[in-house]
Amino acid sequence: MNLTDRQRDILKQIISNLGDENYRNMDKDWFDYDHNSFIKSILVRDGERLDEMEPTDIQSITMEILQIEKLGHIKHYDKNGDDLRKDPIIEEDTTSYKDTKGSSSNSPFRYKKIGKNKYKYDFVSWDEWEKLMRKKNETKSKSVKHKKPIRRK
Repeated sequence: MNLTDRQRDILKQIISNLGDENYRNMDKDWFDYDHNSFIKSILVRDGERLDEMEPTDIQSITMEILQIEKLGHIKHYDKNGDDLRKDPIIEEDTTSYKDTKGSSSNSPFRYKKIGKNKYKYDFVSWDEWEKLMRKKNETKSKSVKHKKPIRRK
């Protein structure tokens, strides 16, 4: 890989920040915040000097790498403080969840369309699950012919 001198310099700064022992000793809860929103709030309130831009950006990249390491992903929160990545959207073909007549299957999964080709998944409640299983068992028992038990001598 051919990196420019500038890219090497930026990576050296990031690696230097990542090597800071203070970060290694910090609890993962310390990293659980939306760093980009934090920086935006400072910029809106105080502005930023030209000579602070690059160090701030290097620190932002460092924090994002540490969030991935410690928390599994970069944190983004909405205006209510809810983690926008708590319930990831899974995209897939959902035709298998409906039978050919268009009625629901016996799957314990529910889905709600929340955008073009995007669905939010959930499980049915315990009561709904029991109803599904009762219905399934009733249908199954009606269609199954019982054989006489074999008696052993």
